[in-house]
Amino acid sequence: MKTRIFTSALLIAISSFAFCGDTAESMLAKIKAMKTPPIDQKRMEDKAYIEEYKKQIFSVNQERGKLIFEFYKAYPENEQTEKLMNQRWAMMLGYDDPIPKPRLEAAIADTKDVVASNPPPKIKQGAKYWQTYFMLSQLGSEPSKASGVIDGFTKEYPADPRGAQLLQRLADMTPGDEAKIEVYNRIAKDYKDSIPGKYAPGIVRRMKGMGQPFDLAFTDAITGKPVSIKDLKGKVVLIDFWATWCGPCVGEMPHMKKLYAD
Repeated sequence: MKTRIFTSALLIAISSFAFCGDTAESMLAKIKAMKTPPIDQKRMEDKAYIEEYKKQIFSVNQERGKLIFEFYKAYPENEQTEKLMNQRWAMMLGYDDPIPKPRLEAAIADTKDVVASNPPPKIKQGAKYWQTYFMLSQLGSEPSKASGVIDGFTKEYPADPRGAQLLQRLADMTPGDEAKIEVYNRIAKDYKDSIPGKYAPGIVRRMKGMGQPFDLAFTDAITGKPVSIKDLKGKVVLIDFWATWCGPCVGEMPHMKKLYAD
């Protein structure tokens, strides 16, 4: 406990005095020097330890966020500022589930204050993205309201690929396959070059294929014999995708053999 109190006091002192008269380079060095504590891999199953570790990370991130904000105020046009401010917003909510309401409200207020301060365009765009992201967390399971909030960002910044991430969150909170498919189709159409946009068509195919006949035919690589799922009608068929370079896949092989035997 004494160590933790000392660490917290030290971080507060850093945030209060570290940047007095500093250059951009020295400020960036101090921000970079603030690192999260290493996790003890041997205690990963210790729930009390993990909860305490999450609190420590949140505390360090909060103090690092203060340093970043001081850097932003001193050097809003610096080439590192946009990236750092986005990191700061990404760290704001912490790791609690559910997110405490005051923390969420404070994060939303922070982004609104930055937008209102007439920042550089890229900083403003980042603030509006995170404001939308935080508001989605606040809405929880209200997809109709969430859709309107997302539209506010995507209409103002249609080329920002993060719009796909917001829509992906909308799909997650939307009930009903048809409604989900509509959202994924929008991702595929409006953000086809983004990572979610590349996955969206496959997700739609998978959702539409549920309950439908499945056609598969190939030549067995070992025996050379043709294999068709049509010939297996009436039997239990398990299709497992794996690779020899995939450690977890190889690790599952004994379980797959047992399942086959059963």
